[in-house]
Amino acid sequence: MEAMHFYRRVYCLIQHHTAPLQLDLIATAFDAKKHPAPMLPLHVDMHLRRLDAGLGRLTPEEAADHLDVLRGAPSTRRKSRAFTPIAAAAAAARAASLDGDGSRAEFTPAMAGATVQGQSAVDFSDVASAVSNGSLVSPQEDSALLVQRERFLQTLQSYPHHQQQQQQQQSTPTPGALWRQLFAEAQTAVTPNTAFSLSQTSVSCSQGEQCSVQLRNHTSSKVTAVWCLPADSVFQLHPAACDIKPFSSASFRVTFRPHAMNRFYNSNLECYVYFKTMRSFRLVGEEGVFPPVCLCLKADAHSFSGLNFFSGSGKVADAAVGFPASHPNHTTYQTTMLVNYTPTPLHWRLELLHSGSNAGGDLAAQPFRAFPTEGLVNPSSHSLISFAFQPAAVGKFHGTARIVLNRSSASVLTVPIVGECATPRLLLTDDGSVVFKPTQVGATTRRSYSISNSSRIAITYEWLVPHNARHVLQIEPPSGLLRGNESVTVSISFTPDQERQYLLRVPCEFSEVEGDTVSKAVLLVTGEGLKGGLTLEPCEMDIGTARVDDSGIGQVTLFNASTADLYFRMGFCDVSDEEASESYMTQFPVERKAVGGGTRTQRPGSAPAAACLTFTPAGGLLAGRTHVVVTVRFTPMYSALIP
Repeated sequence: MEAMHFYRRVYCLIQHHTAPLQLDLIATAFDAKKHPAPMLPLHVDMHLRRLDAGLGRLTPEEAADHLDVLRGAPSTRRKSRAFTPIAAAAAAARAASLDGDGSRAEFTPAMAGATVQGQSAVDFSDVASAVSNGSLVSPQEDSALLVQRERFLQTLQSYPHHQQQQQQQQSTPTPGALWRQLFAEAQTAVTPNTAFSLSQTSVSCSQGEQCSVQLRNHTSSKVTAVWCLPADSVFQLHPAACDIKPFSSASFRVTFRPHAMNRFYNSNLECYVYFKTMRSFRLVGEEGVFPPVCLCLKADAHSFSGLNFFSGSGKVADAAVGFPASHPNHTTYQTTMLVNYTPTPLHWRLELLHSGSNAGGDLAAQPFRAFPTEGLVNPSSHSLISFAFQPAAVGKFHGTARIVLNRSSASVLTVPIVGECATPRLLLTDDGSVVFKPTQVGATTRRSYSISNSSRIAITYEWLVPHNARHVLQIEPPSGLLRGNESVTVSISFTPDQERQYLLRVPCEFSEVEGDTVSKAVLLVTGEGLKGGLTLEPCEMDIGTARVDDSGIGQVTLFNASTADLYFRMGFCDVSDEEASESYMTQFPVERKAVGGGTRTQRPGSAPAAACLTFTPAGGLLAGRTHVVVTVRFTPMYSALIP
């Protein structure tokens, strides 16, 4: 085993689970000659940040050069061609540190912009803002260099202050990101973010044959490639390790040496590629530790003589693979299981056959993918296969997964694959309008309103009530989730504050879950605010004399002259002298009596009305243009006058 860093992200597939699980394996090996710096989880996290920022080809020398420049120290390393504009940004940042008299202030570590070996971090906000508004761009620099510079500064801004904070800030990848990383292992496409690449991801060998594979270095630094194989591996690579110069490639030979005849072999061969400077802790600082990149080569071989393969026996757990409805250019995933019932290893290889769809276009004809596409199942064991569905157009798609067992045309399993692509649709009942009956100003009228998702994909919705109408109209709940063909009832409250007609347009934005396309439906709300008028007849009523413990009964009629429904409640209140009638003042004259240092006004012989009078009904809702008769019952408890 080589003295070097080791880093590998492995995945655990779970049948019918929403996403695979991930596990990062980190190790540092050293011997008497080589002593790499210890690799920590924070170094892995910074590596992933660089990949997200599109800086996959950044080398430790380039990163260290610019960290030195940002700290104000002269760089002793060679200059980086790709990131030379960063030095201009750092120079502008240092120029901003001039004192008021024109003399240059001391450039301290606090102005550096990144935490390096326990030093304080600086805020890059000034430099980043200057980069974003273009003030640090010279006429000779193009937009690509500007984007490169801004990404580099953002990466330095996020450098951890210490290990504990970094571990707390580590983000968990989303299920979609985990699936994309898993399926990306089978891709051979080289992107501008790819540091190292293999010419192919799989090789197939027979006994006595040799295959070759090339590994290319896309960075500006020298790297070392090391193949790590088990001691009893039937596959051997020559050379097992070699150095690769910048922007160069190396060729490796794959040799197959079986341990037994008439057997299938399948293995993942791991190649770790690390920068040459990682071999010793003396060559790099803490910020310069870059994890190695693990490249996997799938090797498949057999030791049969000729093509006399024995037939295999296996079964797929699911009769068909069905995907939930998806929107265009969105990827969904499903997992199925292949079971080996035989006492011997079972080799399998999967081919996807696209039988077509009702959607046009070339991209729509190939929406299905699978991972892995070949493997070896141990006796009485199983293997999980993941499928991806990414449609480019609306329609129904059909395909077939053809699984060949033990390379025998007589042992073939076929699994139908079905997927559907749809666009989100939100249906508003009553043609998207709701009408409130005339409502008293200040009162509230509520109505239930139904909305439904008429598509098969789940959507999220949100009501956007205009800001100037939020005190008049409220919708509960204001947002939510609607699954395919699901309906929900919302409550709409209308509270007019003026006597006028209301015509409100309320947008409802909706989009597919985890989607970027936002659609809009508009609800038209109509209502009217009125100031209702209630009249009472007669205005005065004399119930007469009633015996104690007996009752006297009178009736009054309450009229609602408006078109709005009004709530009413009967009660008692004192009558002022200005409001009282002449007969009332004559029958109940006012007397003033001295009480303490002041006077008290009262009517002689009067008793509280609340103890003697009751109303039937005491309150309720009175519809527009209607009336109600209220019965007043007088039940005195003792002899008194009730004004």
